[in-house]
Amino acid sequence: MYRFNKRIYKHKTRYIFLFTVSLIFIGLIVYFVILLSHQKATIHQSQAIVKYYSAPSSPNQTINEPDFTFSLPKTWRTVSIHSSLYKIFQFQSNRSNDVLDIYQSVIPVNMAVNRELSVQAVGSSILLNGTVSSNCINFTKTSSNTTATIVSARWQGVNFLCDSGNYERDVVGTGSKAGINTLILRSPSLGAQQFFFTFTSYSVQPNFNVLYQVLNSFRLK
Repeated sequence: MYRFNKRIYKHKTRYIFLFTVSLIFIGLIVYFVILLSHQKATIHQSQAIVKYYSAPSSPNQTINEPDFTFSLPKTWRTVSIHSSLYKIFQFQSNRSNDVLDIYQSVIPVNMAVNRELSVQAVGSSILLNGTVSSNCINFTKTSSNTTATIVSARWQGVNFLCDSGNYERDVVGTGSKAGINTLILRSPSLGAQQFFFTFTSYSVQPNFNVLYQVLNSFRLK
């Protein structure tokens, strides 16, 4: 239907046109959404930080003698003994001057000490029966009319000699039921071997952890 110089559209045709345009627009939106969702995402990773840590060095050293081995702090050193009636292996602390003596084969059974540590043999190794005693004058009875400075004593079932005349010292000795100042270890290669350990502390407050370390790590070859 026409009027002069003007065309008149029906309302129905206009609605169809708008609906078609809307469908096309929606279709474009859906297309771009699906297209973008299928694109691979790019992941940017920060560069890995690699750090190297060196293992802490052990504060201990392994003492390797012809017939035995044991562990000792690195702050200790070997002391050479040039002349002695006994076979002694001696070690000294660079910090406290404490001294460790190991007697092998020939044992000074008459040597008196101030403290005692009861030990026992388990084949080629050593088992500690408790800890170091207090000064032996604290639990050793002496006769009131005796002038002896060395008296018999007993600690945790082990007999030893108490140096009551030098009670201000801190000398620890090891002993077992095998005899005074005597410990017998056995190995398949060496057979039976006698040992005696002494630990002398010069500290006001003595620490016997080094002695415990030595005895717990001691192995006869």
